[in-house]
Amino acid sequence: EMGDVPAVKEEERLRRGAELLEWIKSEGGDVDSVRIARGPGGVGVFCARDVPRGVPFFQCPVRCVMRASDVKGARRGDADDAAFVAALDALVVDDEPIDDRVRLQLHLLNERARGSRSRYAPYIRSLPGRELVGNLPVSWACEEDPDELLCGLFDTHMFRKAHEDKSWLNKLSGALLEDPRNFPADAFGPDLLLWAHAVYWSRAIRLKLPGGGFSSASNDGKTDCLVPLLDSCNHAWRSRHDTGRGAIGYSLVAGAASKEGDEVCINYGMKDNGELLSSHGFVCREHARFDFTYVRIGVVTTCSPRRASPPIAKQLERLAWVRDIVGRPAGKTSRGDAATTTAPFHAEIHFVEDEKGGVVGAFAPSAVAVARALYAPTDAEHDAARAALAAGVVDDWTRGPDASDPCTRRAMRFLRAAAHDEWCRLQRCRELSGFWKGRGSGGPESTAEAWESTPGSADGGAWAAIDLYYSTQMRLLRDVMAEWSDDGADAEDGAGTTEAEDGARKRRRRENERGGGVL
Repeated sequence: EMGDVPAVKEEERLRRGAELLEWIKSEGGDVDSVRIARGPGGVGVFCARDVPRGVPFFQCPVRCVMRASDVKGARRGDADDAAFVAALDALVVDDEPIDDRVRLQLHLLNERARGSRSRYAPYIRSLPGRELVGNLPVSWACEEDPDELLCGLFDTHMFRKAHEDKSWLNKLSGALLEDPRNFPADAFGPDLLLWAHAVYWSRAIRLKLPGGGFSSASNDGKTDCLVPLLDSCNHAWRSRHDTGRGAIGYSLVAGAASKEGDEVCINYGMKDNGELLSSHGFVCREHARFDFTYVRIGVVTTCSPRRASPPIAKQLERLAWVRDIVGRPAGKTSRGDAATTTAPFHAEIHFVEDEKGGVVGAFAPSAVAVARALYAPTDAEHDAARAALAAGVVDDWTRGPDASDPCTRRAMRFLRAAAHDEWCRLQRCRELSGFWKGRGSGGPESTAEAWESTPGSADGGAWAAIDLYYSTQMRLLRDVMAEWSDDGADAEDGAGTTEAEDGARKRRRRENERGGGVL
């Protein structure tokens, strides 16, 4: 139970949504063309009248936006504000100062604690409560009870990310406890930190606004913000509405003519279902094509189907050389660090379009380029592969004349074997997990575009969301296990192919024949 963060019923959210519109209007905004109402996807933004294409649905002043730069420097001159900003500047977690994403979350909690004294009070009251947190895997338990939702994701990348997020929040909570004067437990407790985390990751929107804030490595000049009303818009993959700057402030401009009563949705972007589930609490079948997974490649110590692998000493030397080119794990800077030289690479697998207009899982060209350098049959081929990698040549080696190159064929053998290991591991976890017993093992049968992942929902929405994510991860691994020479002609050096790999190819062919899979 999250006692510090009560759930907000839909009726109450609708009432608070009307108050939000009044607040934005009192600040000089233009919101007469929209209203907050209930729709198929829950509470959202709807047209209060017809809106032609190219005309803003609404415009809101920039001063209504919350961003990290609000709590940087002497913004208000208030003694309490100055002390809070100084405390944020001094806050350190894992020997690192907090970034602007965390600063914005703590800014939200500080304004929440102010209550009616906060100038953002109407916006903060309009936010969802405990029901938002319950949608996200970071809040799901995985104890002895196999019915706990996170057990359904056991040992997937999503499972590991949820635990990493939990660990980070625990460390942040511990750091805040050391300064109870500026971060009192009743305003910055663990439940509230989890709520602020959920609000930020599910609702923060990048806008190009004056002032500072967290900006990605793309240097696009945009800032992560909590944006009243805009962040109340639900997701629709086909939405063509877009944000803009108007005379009043930020706006949402109609990309297509909309009628009174139409829901105003925005496109959350080309996010994979893992990101949608971890950040927003739902998955979309249409987003499955953006899903990806990865396998670990590095020093090989086992035999068949990799019995012709280079000696361990040579593999370690090659691994160090490749690390010099592509970078080292976080926090590892020394080439002599054993953890650096033995840490595996993550070889990404994603969907690509096939010749029939569908999609099929394939290793990213960069993964093949790294594998070529690691597992080249000879030193001369390793030197050539390493030089190509250093020069940034990461072409699709598995297509065209390069596909018959011995170095490429050998790299694909190792990559496919790694995918086989990962597939078997996840399949075994699924077979042993009590979560899946009685739930079947196939993909979801629902034809709905999206499922809410609310724990305990009567329609099994959370299970369907987990199953779609899990099924897509397995599909990616099956595709790369089967794509490379279905007749086994890639066998070399007497390695051949394993019985499990042959079985995987047969399963893949059966799926193609019956049109199986989630895409």
